[in-house]
Amino acid sequence: MYKGTAAGYMGAEWVRASLRVGDMSEFGARVADLLGDLFQGIYHLDSDKLLKVDWSSTHHIEFALGWKSMSTFDDSLLTHLVLLAHQRAIRVEISGRTHHFLTLRFHPREHGHEEWYRYHPTIEEAVRQFNKVYRYSGDDKPERNALMARCPVCGRAVFISTTERRVILDSNDDILDLLLDGYDLVFTDVETARSLFGCECEKTDQVEPAVEEAS
Repeated sequence: MYKGTAAGYMGAEWVRASLRVGDMSEFGARVADLLGDLFQGIYHLDSDKLLKVDWSSTHHIEFALGWKSMSTFDDSLLTHLVLLAHQRAIRVEISGRTHHFLTLRFHPREHGHEEWYRYHPTIEEAVRQFNKVYRYSGDDKPERNALMARCPVCGRAVFISTTERRVILDSNDDILDLLLDGYDLVFTDVETARSLFGCECEKTDQVEPAVEEAS
């Protein structure tokens, strides 16, 4: 009975026993276990290609994957490969081999190493680094701190105001007149409202924006 990977799939142990690979480095075993977890058993890969791998290498392992598609979700091989690489401090490179064929290259790294060429971020570190650069999140929503009256023809604003109670009350007559004239009232953020101010239609006079109060 093979020992299996941490997730219970066949990896390095299967390669040693079934393919009779006796000279396997510690790094080779890490790569074989990663492939076993990625493909839910390394035996799902082409045995002839597995036999061509130099499992004894301590610094670079290359595997000719052949034809394979990878995606981020629904058959999430690409996502799982990235997460496994970060979890196990193995730098993974994907490159084209021939038409529709891929090669996977693996290099050993270490979590927390001071030298950049030997360092590999953990999953958590990678996410933090990513969020510093790409701050957008699908769950992020701008603060709705502005009210604007939008022209129903061109969609641009003819009146904007902060949502402070005092400012709204001071502008109450203007807001009612705009409603009666058929303008749409929309809550949004101040920056968006300012960028949309200026009706492009030849309609009623526009009301000066009351956003000076915004903090």
